[in-house]
Amino acid sequence: SQNLVWLAEINALRGLVADDADLVARAYDRIAREIRVVAPGAEGVQADMSLLQHRRCLYNHGYGASFAVDATRLAGLLAGTRFALPPERVALLESFLLDGSQWM
Repeated sequence: SQNLVWLAEINALRGLVADDADLVARAYDRIAREIRVVAPGAEGVQADMSLLQHRRCLYNHGYGASFAVDATRLAGLLAGTRFALPPERVALLESFLLDGSQWM
């Protein structure tokens, strides 16, 4: 999940430099779609708001912290623009932070 966020953000920046709004939109949409609850045991945010990375490794601190920082930074930067993250993705991100990572 975090590796995809990093890659998509690089593509968004590439789109900004190239003045390619479609590439920027696709990249930020891909990041938004990564903010989701995945199937049990899959990489990404779990139903209990923990984060698994590299198969079944609980990773709320390393990759999870980067995911939280990068996704919330982008949510703030994109708010009010045509690239804004959908409200349900922002709400899930809030839950990941407050109901998952915070207590760890």
